[in-house]
Amino acid sequence: MGEEFGVRTSVNESDRSGIGNWIRGAQKQADWTIYGFHCHESGQIGEYHGLNKLAPPEFLVDFAHWTIDQGCALFAGHGPHLLRGIEIYKGRPIFYSLGNFIFQNESVLRLPDEAYRRFGLHMIKLLGTILILDPGVVRELSQVIQYSGKAW
Repeated sequence: MGEEFGVRTSVNESDRSGIGNWIRGAQKQADWTIYGFHCHESGQIGEYHGLNKLAPPEFLVDFAHWTIDQGCALFAGHGPHLLRGIEIYKGRPIFYSLGNFIFQNESVLRLPDEAYRRFGLHMIKLLGTILILDPGVVRELSQVIQYSGKAW
């Protein structure tokens, strides 16, 4: 018990041991090993519930340094939808958060025609944009330029 309230974060040591094994395994298969880490936690002292959204949490700084010490060429943090600082540690970059720089959503672009017919949907193409209509209601749309009038 201390004199002040605070939050202390640290890496679970059994997790660290397993991750070290994964890093060594990856190094046997690649010229460069990049460690990617998803983390939303914030650092200490700020205006976000007493935390600083732009600062990485304490454990993340320690863990990022450790991955570089294990031989990773780069540490790429992501999670919060904002950029955090970059550190060069032992000549190697640590990105504490790339924000939405790499934002990958896996989705199926097209389903077999019978999947649409089964639910009474019709698929049309709008100059490269796929639009799925549910009797007149737009379900998915990224950009409408022109309706071709042709249904697949």
